[in-house]
Amino acid sequence: MGTFYIIMILLMRVIQNYFTKRSSALFPDSIIGRVKYMAWLFAMSSLLAMVGLVTGGGIEHFDWITVGMATLSGITLVVAQLCMFLAMQSGTMVITSAFTTAGLIVPCVFGVLLFGETMTAWQWCGVAVFIAASFLLSASAKDQNNKFSGKTVLLLLGTFLANGGTMLCQKALTYINPTGSVTLFSFCSFAVPAVAFALYLMVAASKGITETLNRKIYMPIVLLAVALFLINQMVTEATKYVPSAILFTVPNGGNNVIAALLAALFFKEKMTVKSTIGLLLSIVSLVLVLGLVP
Repeated sequence: MGTFYIIMILLMRVIQNYFTKRSSALFPDSIIGRVKYMAWLFAMSSLLAMVGLVTGGGIEHFDWITVGMATLSGITLVVAQLCMFLAMQSGTMVITSAFTTAGLIVPCVFGVLLFGETMTAWQWCGVAVFIAASFLLSASAKDQNNKFSGKTVLLLLGTFLANGGTMLCQKALTYINPTGSVTLFSFCSFAVPAVAFALYLMVAASKGITETLNRKIYMPIVLLAVALFLINQMVTEATKYVPSAILFTVPNGGNNVIAALLAALFFKEKMTVKSTIGLLLSIVSLVLVLGLVP
C-alpha cells in the first residue's frame, strides 16, 4: 500500500510542477490579485475534500484535534504556496523544487525526536547527500538567472520551512490522533485558508479594491487544486504505513528529477554541470534512504 501511495504522489508531482511553472508567469503582481488566486486554489481543493467527506462518511468522525492540526497545516500550506510561486518568478523551477522538497528534513528529524522513529546511518547520509544536491541545484540556478537575489533566498527558505511544517503536521496527525479522519484533515487544511482569503477579498471589495485574474490562469488553478488535494490526502494516509525517512525523501527526491526534466523539455531551462551533478546526487540520496546499499 505504501508503494502505491508513493507512485501516485510522484505522478501528482508532475502535474503540480508543470502547472505551477505555467501559472507563475500569470501570477498577479498586486497583493489583492495574489490573495484572489490563493482563494480560488484552496477553495477548489477544499471542495474536492468536501465531496470526499460527504461520499466517504468522514464527516461523522469530526473531532477538534484533527481540526486543530489541520488549521496549522492550512497556515503552512498558504506560506509554502505563496513563497513557491514568488520564488519561481525570480528563480528557476529546479531550484524552487529543490528547496520545496528539502522540507522533508523537518519531519525526518522530528520523527526521530518526537515520534520514536529510527533512522540508520545510511539514511542520515542520504539526507545529507540530498542537502548537498539542493545546494548544487541552487548554485546552478543562480548562475543562469540574473533575477536570483537575496529576496529569492528568503523566499526559498520560507518554502523550505513551510513545506516541512506541512509534512510535520501530516505526520503528527497520525501520531497524536491515529483514528482521525484524513479527509476531514484535508478539508480543514484547505478550507481554513480559503475562508480567510475570502474574508480578506470581501473587506477589500467593500473599499473598492478589486482585480480580475487573467482567464488563462483558471485552468492551471483547477489542475493544481486537484494535485494539491490528492498529494495532501495520500501523504497523510501513507504516514500510517511508511516511515518518514522513506515517505518524504523518496517522492521529494524523485521530484527533483521530475522538475529538471520538465524544466528542460517544456521551459528551456538549461542543464549545467552543477545541476546535473545535483540531480545525480538526488538519485544517490534515494538509494541510501531506501537502504539499497550492502
